[in-house]
Amino acid sequence: PAGSLMPTGGFGNSWVVASDSKNPDAAYAWIDYLFSDEIVKQGFDNPKSGSIPTVKIPAGVVPKTELLRKAVETLGKEGTGYNPSVHLPAAVASVYFENLQGVAQGLVQPDKAMAAIQAAKEKAK
Repeated sequence: PAGSLMPTGGFGNSWVVASDSKNPDAAYAWIDYLFSDEIVKQGFDNPKSGSIPTVKIPAGVVPKTELLRKAVETLGKEGTGYNPSVHLPAAVASVYFENLQGVAQGLVQPDKAMAAIQAAKEKAK
């Protein structure tokens, strides 16, 4: 197929503030702190860390491990695609992954996979 292949971006660092939070300003401040340049740098300076932040990496900050350096370099050049599974109910995500594997293995046609995912989504409503 035409186009470029990109790894999906579903790094799992999703932080939210509940609509009924008792102190939303403190919650937002905490999230800002977690994604601050200082904390991103601390993570990359820790050789035991395998986390890739979901924010722009501060200029001049380089991961200490070879694996993270390669990952950051690759993602910086090629970017990431969209990972819709992080926004799906569990039952729909299961159908999504089953069909994705089926398409990858040539066992399911893409149009059939999309129909199955859409049906699971409609059922989950």
